Order: sequence, then structure tokens, then C-alpha cells
Amino acid sequence: LNIVLCRYYQAGHLIPVETRIAKGFWDGKPVIFGVTKDITQIKFSEEKFSKLFYLNPSACGLSDFETGKFIEVNALFYSLFGFEPGEVIGKTVWELGVMTEESRNKILENTDENGIVRNLETELLTHNGEKKYVLLSAENINVQNKKYRFTVVNDITDFKKTQEDLKISNKKLEAIILASPDGIGMISMDGKLLLVSDKLAEMYGYKNIEKDVFAGRDIFDFIHPSNHTLLRENIGKLIINRKDHRITEYTGVKKDGSLFYIDVNSTILFDSFGKPEFILFVERDITERKKSDEALKLATTRLTLATRAGGVGVWEYDLKSKELIWDDQMFALYGLKREDFIGAYNSWFDAVHPNDSVRVNTAIEMAISGDKEYNTEFRVIWPDGSVRNIRALATVERDKNNDPLRMVGTNWDITEQKRIEEALLKAKVEADLANKAKSEFLANMSHEIRTPMNAILGFSEALYHKLESKQHQKMIKSVLNSGNLLMSLLNDILDLSKIEAGQTRNKLSSGKYR
Repeated sequence: LNIVLCRYYQAGHLIPVETRIAKGFWDGKPVIFGVTKDITQIKFSEEKFSKLFYLNPSACGLSDFETGKFIEVNALFYSLFGFEPGEVIGKTVWELGVMTEESRNKILENTDENGIVRNLETELLTHNGEKKYVLLSAENINVQNKKYRFTVVNDITDFKKTQEDLKISNKKLEAIILASPDGIGMISMDGKLLLVSDKLAEMYGYKNIEKDVFAGRDIFDFIHPSNHTLLRENIGKLIINRKDHRITEYTGVKKDGSLFYIDVNSTILFDSFGKPEFILFVERDITERKKSDEALKLATTRLTLATRAGGVGVWEYDLKSKELIWDDQMFALYGLKREDFIGAYNSWFDAVHPNDSVRVNTAIEMAISGDKEYNTEFRVIWPDGSVRNIRALATVERDKNNDPLRMVGTNWDITEQKRIEEALLKAKVEADLANKAKSEFLANMSHEIRTPMNAILGFSEALYHKLESKQHQKMIKSVLNSGNLLMSLLNDILDLSKIEAGQTRNKLSSGKYR
């Protein structure tokens, strides 16, 4: 008979003891023998095990080693597997249906010769058949000379799901990296390269099989020394501000030493404690864009110089917002200061001469509708009241649906040209009037001379035939010759005046060409 009693110790403390009582004989007489043992340490160990078992944040079970039947489980065990109290004690895992044959074999394969298995990842089933991913640990223990199996199970189902989600995310990220036209990389906080995409390696002149050359290399090795200070400053700002860094332009160094231009956008990645861990960056080769920008800048400079030298103003009219943008020369053409111009269409239209406004507005509407190119002239009134003549050309930019977006055009002052044209026209009119007067004078003069001259020639001809003296005939012949010559000159003068007056007619005649 084993009886656990408490007895007083001499110091007055209660201590647990185990007393064994047995019948026997002493000197031939029946007696009762008793043996008492201090079990303070045993009780202390049992209390520690009990706390460890019932307060454990993992599901725990204690089963008989020989039969496999559970003799105790904690609350987490019931919660994890979905059993009610009373449904587990006295049953094995097979009777409960929480273990599959595959799981059993996996556990046996990973149990050492001492019966210990540690953090084995496997699958178990709940009471309703739901699959749970768990980390299982188990070992054999002895309690009062009896062998038991102590099992601890940690539910990692959510963790496994997170892992699977992470795998899917990584595959998506990998697909994005492969499809990205930009180079993607990652560096440690001390600037060492940890990840380089194929595109990034290609940008620097390396083949995919040469990507290992980047491993552990300093990011500064691939950036031109003139940009090192800027790169250090930006990494520092990234760490301090703890947010994405705006796009920065750097000069990269290729494998062959040649230089190229890149735009870099970067972000900082933190660990679970909020400590900066990595810097992820995206690079884009902008070399061709830089060349185009430089070419455009040069062309713009040349255009500016040309328009400035020619007094040509350039303007842009947004057809959606009705905003009008002028360069400096446009303000000079309209006699305005930049601060006096609000950039509205009406501000310009108010400066157009009232007699030209309808025609100008019609020309703009026809250009926008695509009926006719914008090519016109009009007058503008300066703030001081003076009138200037303007020549205007423009083109209409359209979207993919052929809808008008904006007009871009030029203006230049043709006031002096108009003045010269008017002066030339006036001079022509005056010359035409003078020629007309001259022609009329010559015609009148010819008539006045021809009438008496015909009489003179007629009488001289008659007299010539009546005279018998050779000497007298000779004299009359001289008069006839001079008169005919004079008549020929008069005819030539009349023909010339007709030519100048545009009154001649073309006549065809036949004969030999000599």
C-alpha cells in the first residue's frame, strides 16, 4: 500500500512524503512495516511538467508508450484538432483519425534510435478532415518507472500558406523582371550587389552567363567616378527619409569602359524590426533619349536664333484649354509686355483690327476643321494706337482619331513690306497715268503734223510730175523724201506709244527670212 502523506518537518514546513506499508512478521509476531520517503523533488518536477504541459502554446499530448492511447492532452490540442473534451482520452491517433499512413511513415523515418523526432514538417487531419501543416516533435519519457510518449505539435498552416503565396509572388516578380524593359537590381546597405536581372547585366555589356561577375561587387564600380558623391548622398537620403527616392540620372560604365546614361529609381526594404536591409533599384538606359534631347536642344537653339534674326514669333494654341503660349518675339510683334498678357485667346483676338477680325476667325475655324491651311495676313492695333501688319502661318496637330489638339504657328511683321508694296503700286499708277498722257500727247501731235504733211506731200507729188526742169524735179524729190521720212518717224512714234499703252495687235506675215 502506497500512501502520500504530509508530515511536519522539524522547522515547521510541510513536505510531501511517500509512505509504503506492508504486513510482515517480526520475531514470529505479525507486524506492519512502514517506509517513508521525501518526494519533494518528485512533486516539484511533476508541477513543472504540469505547467509546461497545460500552459504550453503548442498542442501537447501524452500517450501510453505500449498502447499508444492518450492519457492526457492540453487545451491547444483540442483547439487545433477540433475535438471536445472526453473525445480524445483513451484513444489512439488512428482511432481519432488525425494521422495518415504517409505521415506515420514519415515520422518513423525521421525518429532516431532514442525515439526522438525534432521539428518534423508533416500533415495531420482535424476532426472534420481538414488538412493541417504542422511541425511535430516527440520523445519517450519515464514517469515513475512507466514509459510514455510525449508529443508537441505546432500549427504552421498559415505559415505554409504564406510560403505558397510568397512562391507565387516570387514567380510573378520573376516574370515581371524578365519582361521588364528596365534593369532591376538589389544592393546591401553597404552598397554590395546582391541581385542583378538579365536586362541589367545586358545594359552594362555582360551576357547572362556572365552575371556572376556582379556578385558581391560594389555598385560604385559600375558608376562613373564623377557621380560617386551624388550616389552616396542619395543612398544617405534614402536611409534617412525611409521612402522611395526620386529618379536620378547617372552615368554608367560598361564592360568595355564606354559610358552610357541611366535613370535610376530606388526604394528601401526593411526587415521585420523596421531596420533597413536592402535597396531595390530600377535602371533605364536613356542614352538615345539624351542624344535626342541634345539634338532637339540644338535644333531649338538654331530655330530660336533664326526666328530671332528674322523677327519671327512662335506661338502655340491649346484647343482644349484655350490657352495661348507666346515666345518673347510674339510680345514684341504685338507691342505688349509679358506681364500684360494673360495667355487667353481673347487677349490676342482683341488686338486684331476690327475690319480683319471676321476674316481671321474664319481662317482659324477652317484650319481647325481641316478645310484649309492657316495662311493669312491681318492688321493688329498696338496699345499706343499704331497699326501693324502681320503675316501668320500655322499647322493643326491632331490625335489618333484626327481630332484637333492644338495649333502651332508663326507670326512676323510685314508692315514695311506692305508700305513698300503700296509705294510701288502708287508709283505704277502714276507711271501708267504719265504714259497715258504721253500717248495721248503723241497721238494728238501726230495728228496735228500728219494732216498738213499729207497736203505737202500730195502737192509736192503733183508738182513733181508737172515740172520739166530736172533741177526743179530734184528739189521737189528732196522735199518728198524728207516728208516721207518724217511720216515714217511719226508712225514709229505712234506704234511705240501703242506698245506702252498695251494697244498693239500681233500680225502674221509671210516672206523669206533674211
